[in-house]
Amino acid sequence: MTLIPENSEEEPTGLPQSGNIFIEACGTHYIPHEFLTVDEQLLVFQGHCPFRMYIPNKPEKYGIKIVMVNDVKSKYMLSGIPYLGKQGTRATEGQNLGHSFTEDLTQCYHNTKRNVTTENWFTSIPLIQVMLHNCAMTLIGTVRGNKSEIPEEMKDKTAWAQIPVPSCSRRT
Repeated sequence: MTLIPENSEEEPTGLPQSGNIFIEACGTHYIPHEFLTVDEQLLVFQGHCPFRMYIPNKPEKYGIKIVMVNDVKSKYMLSGIPYLGKQGTRATEGQNLGHSFTEDLTQCYHNTKRNVTTENWFTSIPLIQVMLHNCAMTLIGTVRGNKSEIPEEMKDKTAWAQIPVPSCSRRT
């Protein structure tokens, strides 16, 4: 995933240099516990910038949305990426933005056998498979029923009692 300034032909960029230094320092000087979470937070901001968001259901409606990975136990932010809107943030080919954010934010924790919890905007079946098989991490999250990778028989709630539930026990 890359961050592109709005109306610009320049190279991809993210936060100003001071913001990048802060975010890099967060993960460098802290060893997280076993459980991580990827979520978004709206940082209140009333000024003007091209990626200021308006979210009507929040108490403070204007701000900068930061997608971040946190340690569940201490609630410490390990890393973050500003959400620059659909035009300013590009997902890797074949991935949705939530998938790209999750993979990018947890990259330095791949192959550490940690667990990542996400909400439905980030969660997808392909992401779960990538995290388990390529990254040696488990992922728990709510999956929206309208996702194309959900089998039709799972979308019909009346048929749930007849669907066998697969289980997997991996011993390491």
